[in-house]
Formats: sequence, C-alpha cells, structure tokens
Amino acid sequence: MSATAKPAKAGAGGIWMLGLATGIALALAPGAAALALVLLMPGVAAFLLDGGKGKPAARPVLLCGLATIVFPGVDWWQAGPDLGNALAIATRPDRLGLAWSMQGLAWLAIEVLPTLIRLVLDGTADARIVALQRARTHLEEEWNIPPAGGAE
Repeated sequence: MSATAKPAKAGAGGIWMLGLATGIALALAPGAAALALVLLMPGVAAFLLDGGKGKPAARPVLLCGLATIVFPGVDWWQAGPDLGNALAIATRPDRLGLAWSMQGLAWLAIEVLPTLIRLVLDGTADARIVALQRARTHLEEEWNIPPAGGAE
C-alpha cells in the first residue's frame, strides 16, 4: 500500500451483510428471528442510523434491548418455539413496552448524560474559581499586597 492510498471502507457492504444475516436467521429460525426483530426494533434503528465509528450510540441501546428480551425468549421457548408463539409473545404490550422503553431510555441517557456531566464539571470548576479568588483577596489584604489588576 502506498503512502497516499486510503484503506477501503465497508460502505454498503455492511448493510448487505446485515441483510444476509437477517435472511439466514429468518430461514433457519423464523420464530427467534421474528421475536428478536420485533423487540429489538429501536436498537436496529439506532444501529442503522448511527453514523459514528464503532456505533457508539447503538451499542448501549442494543445491550439494553438484549437484556430485556431474555424473559420473552424463555417464554417463547417454553410455549413452543414456533413463529406463532413468537409473534404472540412479541406483541404482548407488557413485553413490547418494556423492551422498547428500556431501549429508549438507553438512547436518552446517551444523549442527556454527557450534557449533565458537563454541567456538573463546569459548576465544580466555577465554584473552585470563586473559592480561589476569595482566598487570593484574603491573602492580598492580610499581607498588604496590591490587587492583581495593577491598581495601586
């Protein structure tokens, strides 16, 4: 590879591979694929729409989604692993609502937490600045040092 050559990007190949994997899953285990697809719809959307390198926003959303489909998966397996049972379990309001709301909360946390952390850190820094200015003013008065502004 020369110094000016750029590495090849995956581009649309990743989408094709995702589609191929989905098709294989639907062919081999349609019940499991349908259950996962319905319950992980927000995570799949986050994965497809996340443009960041390594999909930093989609990973926590999918992780929360995977955690919430454990019990529906157990219910499906115990009821009989077929497509009809999978769709019946996936469309139950309590299962669907829990899975989608937890994925939504994960996405909200990804969007809100950096801002909240920044506000806390800025507030802490501002409080430290005020404390240091008070200490400096106190020392200037105690030692009869002229103020830092250059006014004598």
